[in-house]
Amino acid sequence: MPTKTKKVQAREACVVTVGARPVVYEKRIVRDRHSGKLAEIDIHELPPVDPGSEGTSYVYKKGEEEWSDAPAVLDSPSSFVPVDE
Repeated sequence: MPTKTKKVQAREACVVTVGARPVVYEKRIVRDRHSGKLAEIDIHELPPVDPGSEGTSYVYKKGEEEWSDAPAVLDSPSSFVPVDE
């Protein structure tokens, strides 16, 4: 059975980071002593709830070819155009 992947090429030079997540800290509700309103803040003194991830970076130069099912192409399809064969 033939595969349905096609070749695409980078529109411009680009870096695509796949799977990155920010650090998540525990949140607490406190009262602002100036305005008296409640506010939700991150507690940076405690260890993070989720340490996050830097993800995987893929670097492409203009016109570099890649398969259409590659993680970078799936994450940022607007950075790539179909290859004219």
